[in-house]
Amino acid sequence: MVEKKDAKVEIYRKGNSYFGKIIWLADPTDDRGNPAKNEKGEGFMGMEIMKDFVYEDGEWINGSVYDAEEGKTYHGSVELLDDGRLKLRGSIDSFGILGRTDYWMRAD
Repeated sequence: MVEKKDAKVEIYRKGNSYFGKIIWLADPTDDRGNPAKNEKGEGFMGMEIMKDFVYEDGEWINGSVYDAEEGKTYHGSVELLDDGRLKLRGSIDSFGILGRTDYWMRAD
């Protein structure tokens, strides 16, 4: 469950990388922040918003994360915290200096 509790993301492994796609939305008709949509005119449901994360030294790094509110893709890293939450960091640079951190929790 994302921090704002308006979407659920399924995180899964393909090969040696990890990805995440939207599997539930509080309002599935809300397309704000997705100016391009895809060629089929589909919205966010099923959209892969996390791509190519690689697990290294206790965190997932070198991936990208799509911010649906802004319609932009950022460099990303993910860390599993001791309390079970995921700390997701999206930044405009690969160093993680300029960006935003969200905390996601495991959904039922």
